[in-house]
Amino acid sequence: DTRQTAKGDIVCFVHADTRVPPQLVQETRRQLAKPDVALGAFRPVIVDDTRQTNNDKVMKFSSWHNANKTWIYPFLLKPYDACRGLRVVFGDQSIFVRREDFKQVGGYDEKLAIMEDADLCLRMHKSGAKTGRRRRIVQSHLPARTSG
Repeated sequence: DTRQTAKGDIVCFVHADTRVPPQLVQETRRQLAKPDVALGAFRPVIVDDTRQTNNDKVMKFSSWHNANKTWIYPFLLKPYDACRGLRVVFGDQSIFVRREDFKQVGGYDEKLAIMEDADLCLRMHKSGAKTGRRRRIVQSHLPARTSG
């Protein structure tokens, strides 16, 4: 399990079909240098990679939906927390988090077969509750290309 063997202070979870932005390391460090940021992800760009070319067709509606559901769902289901920085990001967005924070909230819930990334977002956001300040989930403007 690479979550246990990785050595860095920042952990990034990437789906096998995702191409991360070249600035991944710099962007994750920049975002996580902000103490109120609990977790982050990249803007998903969903592509049709079935054409076997280097010019994958961007699926615009799917990309728009995947990027915007990070804030739409929290506003519909948890509006109070959404106003305080809750976003729900998903694995195809390449999630990044401080290793220590990930451990502190217990990591991914191994009992969940799906939506473990959404569960992690909720727990990371709530991790600041004891200090009276909920922690933000951010979405970088940089794209992560994926087949969804």
